[in-house]
Amino acid sequence: MSNCFKDFFEKTFGEVGTSNDIGNICYNGQNVLLHQPSDTEGILSVRKNDLEIQICKKKYPEYKAVEWDVTLINHSEKESEIISDISVLNICIPIPEGELVIHRGINGDSCTGESYLPFENNVNCGDTISKKPYGGKSSHYEFPFFDICGHNDGLICGIGWSGTWFYEIIREKDCLILKAGLPDMHFYMEPLESLRLPRILLMVFEGQKVEAHNRFRRLMKNYFSPKIRFQKEMKMPIALQNMDRYFYCLPEWNTEAGQMKIIDFSEKCGYCDTFWLDAAWFAGGFPRGVGNYVFRQGFPEGLTNISHYAHEKGLRTMIWFEPERVFYNTQIEREHPEFLLRSPIVGEMDDYGGKLFDFSNPDAVLWMIQFIGNFIETYEIDIFRHDFNVYPDSFWEHKDKINRKGITEIKYIEGLYHFWDALLDRFPNLMIDCCASGGNRIDLETCCRCVFCWRSDTGCSPETETYKSSLWNQNQNLALSQYIVYHGIAAWDAVAYDVRSALSNGIAPNFDVFNRNCDFDYLKKVFEECSRLRKYWEEDFYPLTDADLMENHWSICQFGNRDNGVMIIFRREEDLQEQREISFQKLEPDGTYLLKISDEDYQIKETIVHGEKLLKGYVFRLKKPRTSLAVEYLRQ
Repeated sequence: MSNCFKDFFEKTFGEVGTSNDIGNICYNGQNVLLHQPSDTEGILSVRKNDLEIQICKKKYPEYKAVEWDVTLINHSEKESEIISDISVLNICIPIPEGELVIHRGINGDSCTGESYLPFENNVNCGDTISKKPYGGKSSHYEFPFFDICGHNDGLICGIGWSGTWFYEIIREKDCLILKAGLPDMHFYMEPLESLRLPRILLMVFEGQKVEAHNRFRRLMKNYFSPKIRFQKEMKMPIALQNMDRYFYCLPEWNTEAGQMKIIDFSEKCGYCDTFWLDAAWFAGGFPRGVGNYVFRQGFPEGLTNISHYAHEKGLRTMIWFEPERVFYNTQIEREHPEFLLRSPIVGEMDDYGGKLFDFSNPDAVLWMIQFIGNFIETYEIDIFRHDFNVYPDSFWEHKDKINRKGITEIKYIEGLYHFWDALLDRFPNLMIDCCASGGNRIDLETCCRCVFCWRSDTGCSPETETYKSSLWNQNQNLALSQYIVYHGIAAWDAVAYDVRSALSNGIAPNFDVFNRNCDFDYLKKVFEECSRLRKYWEEDFYPLTDADLMENHWSICQFGNRDNGVMIIFRREEDLQEQREISFQKLEPDGTYLLKISDEDYQIKETIVHGEKLLKGYVFRLKKPRTSLAVEYLRQ
């Protein structure tokens, strides 16, 4: 068995790399190759007449990874020739005809049980695999991270583009072609115009897939996440998020007084670190009031009193916004119609319709930066929750001029990044939560700037016989954690099985805290465990069972390192086994470990076990289906 991917990566990106071609575009009907800079970091310019193509590359030798992005610049004072077929990644990997090639990845978010489920397919000679997301959102149905590998080595690829990207895998007789970029582009550039194109990240690996993904997670955490800014202070929210439970049925909740009670309830729960106010505070309500930044009745002081009270209680304030969607006859639509885009297929009066704030317009972006920035400063907001509940592609296409197909999307995504970066420059301690109808906008670029506290709108509803939210949450954790470090979702019921299914770096419980019979002493146990264990989600990840929709087996994962971590164990609803022997991963065989085993009632049993025994297999018992254990291990 050969190491085709390793050999190719070293030849192309290694210290003595001799192959420089990494992508291509079509300019005036001619193919223009993109060459990488020869240095570890640097910018290389390719010129074609007055068109400059800048390739900016950075290598991460300790991770065996490389990234690059591409910028187009028209230096002429005239319009450029037509640009099309944009593949910022286009590499040909020599692979003998008989070699095994596997394409692995996970689904994007679809707000169903299929969200983030893994897939694996052999790529045979003559096969072509094509992927792109739906509707202009970067992880809707398809996901911009994937593996392509052989028997013993492979590549993990990430795409940084928060709109519509594509990738293709083409197997020919003696090679594999891997392409990624922007689909269906056909435009000229205006005089002196510059355009930012997608970012690509490639990491080569040998050996086990699990170890490769742990290296990739460390790469993502250390270089492509907000961890860079927050360091040890990096904490995703643990917060009561009750909008979906109360917004439509409890008028008191939609008031300043009701939100003050949420803060009090958070204090009674203990261990909450964030006050989370979702789409409730603006006139007109959700969704038809989106576009209003004036407050609804019941908020006489806006968010001033709420923010001050939360901070007094030691809570961060996290406030929901949807700056890109604007409904008919709202504040932004009345005051700044010049900043809005229309769609020929989206009705203004549809519940998920309206207009799109034009982030492709630099004047609109500057206005929004100032407007939202002042709002954040006035109301002392710590976490900016940026939601996006509209498909933008038809709006973009409608604005494009003849022979400028794709320009609006490119400029819109550029404007979106500028908006986020400007907020982070103004507020260095600001955290951005990226939500787009759940997890529809997860990609390499959003990972750099944002966390994903609401990885899917599957969290919007409680468990039913057909809506298997706890099962889906287990699968989302098992699959998404291969690529993404910082993600979370809601739990609706305070039973340990549901909470542990949802638990990750943070959690957004939708508990019934307004119920007079709410047991806050019990909720303290729930939140204590969430607070104590969440740090392990930043460590290495070991999926010990598959992510699937079957209820007749145990589901098990481990997060941690050699010294400490946690194993979360679920006996699913239809499983008949009362016990299983489970092997811990990557512990010190000569070490001694304290196990803190928390059962379904949050009762903790402690025991000392030798590392060799844990590696060989330790027996855990769950007497009833639909129960769980949280097993924290601490090296002594």
